[in-house]
Formats: sequence, C-alpha cells, structure tokens
Amino acid sequence: MKIMAVVMSHNSPDTTERIRRGLVGNDSLDVRIIDSGSEDECKARKTEETTYCDNLYWTGCWSYAIELFEDSDCDVLWVLGGDVELRSTAQEYVEAISSAMPFGCWHPGVDGISRPLMQHANTDGKPWEVWHLEGITLAVSREALSEMGEMPKDNKYGWGVDIWINHKSWSSGMKNVLDGRVKVFHPDLRGYSSYDAHSEMLSWFTKLFGPKFRDKLHFWADGFSYNVIGEYNCSSSSSNAGNILTKNEEDNDYRNADNSQDSRDGRSPDTNE
Repeated sequence: MKIMAVVMSHNSPDTTERIRRGLVGNDSLDVRIIDSGSEDECKARKTEETTYCDNLYWTGCWSYAIELFEDSDCDVLWVLGGDVELRSTAQEYVEAISSAMPFGCWHPGVDGISRPLMQHANTDGKPWEVWHLEGITLAVSREALSEMGEMPKDNKYGWGVDIWINHKSWSSGMKNVLDGRVKVFHPDLRGYSSYDAHSEMLSWFTKLFGPKFRDKLHFWADGFSYNVIGEYNCSSSSSNAGNILTKNEEDNDYRNADNSQDSRDGRSPDTNE
C-alpha cells in the first residue's frame, strides 16, 4: 500500500512544516507540499517536497494533487489542509488507511472545528461508514478517482466539492469511512469569503443536480447517527476487511435507495450548509 499525502498550504508555513515533519520518513507515504499563492513571508519552507504556484484555491489544489497522483504508483491520494495539526503518528495513519481498504473515501476523526459527524469524540474510537466526509484531510482511493473524473471548473472555493466527491464514491458502490482510530485537529481559520463560497456552491449544485440537489445528494444533517450507515469492520483478515456492521440488518441498500428521506428515521436531509 502506497499513499500520496499532499498538503495544501496557503499562508500556513508553521503548521504545514509540522505536518511535513510528522509524515516524511515513512516508507508508505509519498509526501508533497503545494504552496498555493502564499504571501512572501508566509510561504511554506523550501524542501524537496515543496512546489510553489499561484493561488489555486481549494478545487485547483485538488486538481493539481490528482495530476501528481496519476503520475505515481500510489494507491490512495490523501489531501490535507495546511492549517491542520496531526494528532496521530504517520504509521498510525498508514495502518488505518491500509486496513480500511477497499474504500472510496476516508477521513480521520476531527478535534476542533468540524460538523458534528466528523468529531472524534462521537466515533467511540471506531471506523464508521457514512454518507459524506468533510474535505479537511480527505483520502480518496485510485478506484474512486477514476469514477470521479475531472474536478469541477466552476467552483474554485470548493464548498460542496467534498460532498460531490463522496457522492461519486457511494453512488458507484464504494464506501466512505470516518475513522475514529486516528484523528487530526482543525482550527477555526478561513482565508476567503464564506458568503461567496456558499453562493458559488448553491449555484454549482443547482446547475449539476437541479433545485432539489439536497435530496439527490443526501445532504448534510446535524448530529452523528443520522449520517452514519453502519460500523465499518477493519479486520486484518482479508475475508472480513471492508464489511459493514449495519445497525439494522434489514435496512435498505442505501446506495441504491431514493435518498429524498432517510429510511431509518424519516427525517429529510438538512437544508443548511
């Protein structure tokens, strides 16, 4: 198993360097740093892993990361925001990702700022299959990337692109895993206009899926249990790896179901982003 870890850095040199130091040296990790238009005094440290470019914003950084990944022999692309703090060791991340395969998307639990679903404290230290994962430190398998195709060209800030990536994964029959065995810390920082990003997302989703896009995408809802499909069994046995321990063995096949309502509790997806 080989994982390409790409750190997207914009005016976050200190945390980016701590991430780099925390990951380099592990034989299973190919670490890359993308400095996306940082101010001169805030650029990422110049190392063999670092590439400097104009500000690509979130979506553009993902597109560049995918280009790097496609030219590699890696199995998983793991894209980390340069403002996060690692809360597990490199080897713990590698073992968690490796044992969770096969998956479409994967993300560690989160301390700090995130949706309730992503909070490490809610995971009970276990991996879970979920509808959506945030894009804070999102990993995507090569299989899922091949299903996904090109990143969108008309959503530069990237709000909602993580939902789109996860949608591509579960609608293709792959699993999205929130892994409580490892975690990261995400601070309350934002270097762009939330209003502009939100408006761009609404316009983009409406263009792609129509005005009822929230129903089609099983959009975010508050709380943990609503978003969870089942506990994810990351057994070291290859015969068990990737099984889902559903909360109700008679539940519908969620990936193929009409997602206008959640079949477990009858609530409609949340309308807030």
